[in-house]
Formats: sequence, C-alpha cells, structure tokens
Amino acid sequence: MHIRILKISLLSLIVVFSFAVACFGTQQAGAFLDIGVDARAMGMGGAFGAVADNAFAPYWNPAGISLLRHREAGLMYASLFGLAKFHCFSLVQPIGEGVGISAGWVRFSVDRIPEYEPFPEDLKKIKQRKDFAERGPVGYFSDTEDALFFSFGKTSRFELDFGWLYFTLPVEVPFGVNLKLIRQSMGGSSAQAVGFDHPFWGCLPTAAARQGKPGSDSCG
Repeated sequence: MHIRILKISLLSLIVVFSFAVACFGTQQAGAFLDIGVDARAMGMGGAFGAVADNAFAPYWNPAGISLLRHREAGLMYASLFGLAKFHCFSLVQPIGEGVGISAGWVRFSVDRIPEYEPFPEDLKKIKQRKDFAERGPVGYFSDTEDALFFSFGKTSRFELDFGWLYFTLPVEVPFGVNLKLIRQSMGGSSAQAVGFDHPFWGCLPTAAARQGKPGSDSCG
C-alpha cells in the first residue's frame, strides 16, 4: 500500500512539474528541433510520441527507450529547400530488463548567408536607393545549430489491486528523461542552452507479454 501511494505521489509531482516547465519555457532556444526526424514518424504527422519504438525514440519520447530489447542506431540527412541541411544520429542501448540509455546528435545548418551594408538614411532619391540596393553582398556568414541528447528510459511495472472485484490489473508506466545541450553559432556570435524533459505514458501489457512469450510487445 505504501509503495503504491509513493508511486502515485511521484507521478503527480512529475505532472505538476511538467506544467510548470511548459508555462515558463520559451519558444526560441532549440526551435530547429521542431522540424522532426525519421521518415516513419514524419509520415505519422508527428504523432510518433505514442509509439516511439525505434532508434529515434529519444527525439520523440525517451520513455520508448525502455521498451527496446536490442541496440539500435538511426541516421538521417535532409536538404531543406536546397538552402539548409539537417542531420540526425541516435544510438539506443538497452542495459537491462525495461531499462535503456541513449545518446544522439541533431544539427541544422545554413551556409553562405549573404551580408549587406546597412541602408544609409541620407539616400533620398529613388535612383540612389536603387543603385545601392543593387550592390552585391559585402560578405557571407553561416548559421549552425547543434543539439546533443543524453537520454534514459525505464519501465515501472506494478499491479492495481481491485480487491472488491477479486482481480488485479497489471500496469506498465514507461518514463524517460532527456538532457539536451544546445549550441547556436551565427557569424562571430554563439550561444548555449540546456533543455530538460521527462515524458511518460501508461499502458496495459498484452496477454502474450504477461506470459513471457518471446517477440511479444509489453505494451499493447
């Protein structure tokens, strides 16, 4: 009974903390992470967080790491509109029953961004402004944004005892933690940021998984 109360209290604290982080978070740092990775996940309209069963699980939902039984690696490259480059690499390593760790890297970069002189305010004639606007760039710079992921996932298993109905209900709660180190470099300037998230979900094990049959999914 005490263990069950402790687990419920812990889950409640996680939910409250999640809302607090969402309220005080910003939409600027790491905005390139909203692009999305993995062709399968993108084909699902970004709803992959409820599945998260491959090497790209840390990006969408690190809780899925705990459901993988074998080491998996994923690599992705995309050219966005012929202007930007998007890279992603992820490696997931199970370290025990229902426990896994992962490391990943995401990069978004744009090369040869033209830089122009500031428009002078003393150019009043239209021809002068047109001639100035037709000048070429004075130089070029690049924008590079990187994110390193360090993830941990674990599945907590317990039973809900419905004593008055004379049966117990097995429940699995996979949860995960992501630590993100973000760096942006543009021209001669750079900035760093740290991100943290901890998603989880609950599911009922399939009958095959409860019987320990090989190849069966624990969550169904």
